[in-house]
Amino acid sequence: MIFRIAALTLLLGAALSCVHDPFPYDLAGDPGGGGGGGGTGTKCDPDTVYFQNTILPLLIANCAHAGCHSGSNPREGVLLTNYQSIIQTADVRAGRPDNSDLYEVITETDNDKRMPPPPASRLSPQDIALVRRWIEQGARNNACSDCDTSNVRFTTVVQPIIESNCVGCHNSAVANGGVQLTNHAQVVAAVNNKFLFENIEHRAGFKAMPPGGKMPDCNINQIRIWIADGMPNN
Repeated sequence: MIFRIAALTLLLGAALSCVHDPFPYDLAGDPGGGGGGGGTGTKCDPDTVYFQNTILPLLIANCAHAGCHSGSNPREGVLLTNYQSIIQTADVRAGRPDNSDLYEVITETDNDKRMPPPPASRLSPQDIALVRRWIEQGARNNACSDCDTSNVRFTTVVQPIIESNCVGCHNSAVANGGVQLTNHAQVVAAVNNKFLFENIEHRAGFKAMPPGGKMPDCNINQIRIWIADGMPNN
């Protein structure tokens, strides 16, 4: 009898010690209105940060490099190439950015702890704000699909796409392939040298970029239109 009581006590203690926050995430996609949607028919809301359109490309470009947070053996077990792994391995807590490991490491002031680590550049204040807002809005697996190709400008459309998807590997500190993409002249040179567009289209015989996955077709079409217009610095 004493043994049974002791065993029950141990079992209860173990159960209580394993209680975690409930997992409030839809791993298959957020089908709800108001900015969710899986991406096929949801009109983009300028006040909503979308995982598939913004957060995933940002993390892939800056963090999911070979030997870092991608592949079968990611650093420290943190895999940043898809929604489920980002939520679970980067300890993202919906509505609580300050309690989320992902947000903590990108805002860390200690160079020995911050991500991306040196010599890579820190995420820009704008990108950090996007991650914070996405977590505050529920860290949803959301997307939107409307694609504005009516006024494709370098400063408002093309440059933000390049910054989110490419600059993490192509900046003054980390210039993979000797290519930087931090300003208009560098982007134009990359296009003229057949380094940029063929790669982001994942054409045969070229290096697929970003390495973690193809950017949305909308972004590729916007860059295509800008190139066809003569690549103006507008």
